[in-house]
Amino acid sequence: MRAALSHQQANQLEAAEKLYRQALALSSDEPDCLHMLGVVCLQTGRPQEAIGLILKASVLTGWRFPKMRHNLSLALCDALSENDAYTSVRHIAYRMWCQQRAAGKTMRQPLVSVIIPSYNHEAYIADCLLSVYGQTYRQIELIVIDDGSTDSSPALIKNVLGDCPFPHQFIARENRGAHATINEGIAFATGEFINILNSDDRFSPERIQRMVEEVACSGADWGFANVQIIDGIGIPVKNPAPGSRAADLQKILAEGPRATTIGFGLLSANFAITTGNFFVSRTLFQRLGGFSNLRYNHDWEFALRATRESEPVYVPERLYLYRLHDHNTIAESSIAPKIEADELFRTYFQANDRPTSNPFAPSKTYWGNRYLAEKYRFTCQQTSDHHSIMELAQWISNGEKSTTIPPLSYLSFFEEQPDIGRILDYIANNDFPEAIPFDQAQRYGVTAMAIEWLRRPGQIFTILEVGANRHKILGSLLPQDRIIYLDVEIPEEMKAYSNVIEGDATALAFSDSQFDVIVALDVLEHIPSEKRRDFLWHTTRVARLMTVIAAPFDDPRVRAAEVDACAFWDRLMPKPYRWLTEHADNGLPNLTETRSILTGLGVKHWPIGHGRLKLWNDMLKGHFSAEAMPGLRPVMHALDELYAKNLLAHDFSDIGCYRHFLFCSPSPDEIDNMANYFSSLSKLPPSEDADLCVVQKVLAVMQELALEQGKPWSYED
Repeated sequence: MRAALSHQQANQLEAAEKLYRQALALSSDEPDCLHMLGVVCLQTGRPQEAIGLILKASVLTGWRFPKMRHNLSLALCDALSENDAYTSVRHIAYRMWCQQRAAGKTMRQPLVSVIIPSYNHEAYIADCLLSVYGQTYRQIELIVIDDGSTDSSPALIKNVLGDCPFPHQFIARENRGAHATINEGIAFATGEFINILNSDDRFSPERIQRMVEEVACSGADWGFANVQIIDGIGIPVKNPAPGSRAADLQKILAEGPRATTIGFGLLSANFAITTGNFFVSRTLFQRLGGFSNLRYNHDWEFALRATRESEPVYVPERLYLYRLHDHNTIAESSIAPKIEADELFRTYFQANDRPTSNPFAPSKTYWGNRYLAEKYRFTCQQTSDHHSIMELAQWISNGEKSTTIPPLSYLSFFEEQPDIGRILDYIANNDFPEAIPFDQAQRYGVTAMAIEWLRRPGQIFTILEVGANRHKILGSLLPQDRIIYLDVEIPEEMKAYSNVIEGDATALAFSDSQFDVIVALDVLEHIPSEKRRDFLWHTTRVARLMTVIAAPFDDPRVRAAEVDACAFWDRLMPKPYRWLTEHADNGLPNLTETRSILTGLGVKHWPIGHGRLKLWNDMLKGHFSAEAMPGLRPVMHALDELYAKNLLAHDFSDIGCYRHFLFCSPSPDEIDNMANYFSSLSKLPPSEDADLCVVQKVLAVMQELALEQGKPWSYED
């Protein structure tokens, strides 16, 4: 066990798994071994196997260990989300909707009511009030209610209000509690929007201005901003000690915005932090009925209820200064707030199995498995509800699907852009795990089109593919033909294949015209420049009917696109992208020079460009995004399939393309036929042009998501 754990901690997962299994062969009911083997399965992408192992360990230990329940929740979440295209596509739709909302801003200057509930904060109340006076936005009214303070707060408030630049009210009365005081203050408000400010906290000077710009001007009902943690004397907290309350809050603040939606972020933790961070329309507040009578979590409970009604805006700037001191309410107890939160979430998950007014709010109706993953993540933390967890594990093991969820095209913001809704539904409702990656579809798809055009009825070709890949894609597209695959290095597992041979394309040991067709796709750029003439001579010499050569050729636009793609990869991954790095190191071939060599060899040929650079660059970044963020893989598979089906045959362009095809033949007639055929395909039909626009919008969102959220879950040992 100890050796296995050492291997696991060193990320030597295969060795760790072998040792864990050896230990289980000796004692099959060892809980620690079952648990840690389950974690290995989780780390290696086998969540269903992980569920069985960790579940057994949890049962054997009487569900006593929180870390087991935590890792079981991760396994359940991963299994529910595995290949869940709908969740990823709805995430993309959500991001598009947020962008559209932000782009539709109008200039507004609504009256904002700032509500300060004060209670025994004589050390901080003056600082709090002055932070309101210093706001850059001036359409403000101020309402202060002292909730029965026993210190000098009321007198200090009266004194400081003497210099208040805004219309204001001050009420002092007996103690009734935070939620009642806030509700009462808001009842006096006349502003269109409300911003609470707790009497021990502060606003940044531009707080109200930025919240008006981002929330009110975008037409949203409510929102909140990032938070700066400050200490008792108002100094920003930096590098807090691990395990401290400040460190825990900073972790919550960092992780919350990275969730699928702001609503899902609030399900994991209250990253709004406090009531004072809410900027909410008075209409929404009244519709919700104000804050509930909770001691510790009235802010969190309000945020979750508000999200059911209306999607919040999150402003990433630190516009609220939250003060940590010895008398924060939440610090009174380590147990009571959790008990209160647990009850809050039981109620929440019961209610949210039904539809909500906000179509992006976490609910079973709108999010299916993504919502269920959150529900059972919570359930796994409850030591009393083991029956539900075991039912879910069985449900997943049986491969059952979530309930039917509505199409994305029904969302109102797609009414004026129906093509986006149509494409997103296509992605969400189809599964294409075997889709050929677009870059390979470009090479092999165009080649297969050329060979089929060349074919006479009933004709079977002998084909030599030079520089073949291990997937034998050409054979899957041309199953009736006899294909030999040649490469300078053959993987060990392919050496036994009779149709795979090792050889040098610059010195082919075949007789003239031995094959009907020679195919060499993205090989020329990997041949040393001094051997390229030999490569061209041999690949055209042994072809009876045609040689198809494809490669990216040297062009400033191609180089810039490759540099841009590599830079994007580098932002996501620790190691350089090998294939494009080789292009930069070796230099791409020159198209004019290549054609001159072919002409000098007496080879008739015709070139055509394929793969518009913008689309090529976006699609490649889409693959990089899916590599960094596995949840996007089903989306990328569907986009690959859509590209091959609708866009490939019309992705021709001599200007601004990624690669050129050179069709070489001893027959001028074959060259003319090929030129006429491909020239007729160059123009993109209007329906496919609409698909192209949508695909590029989806890819742009995927890139944003990968850059923002491409970090893995953290496991607990």
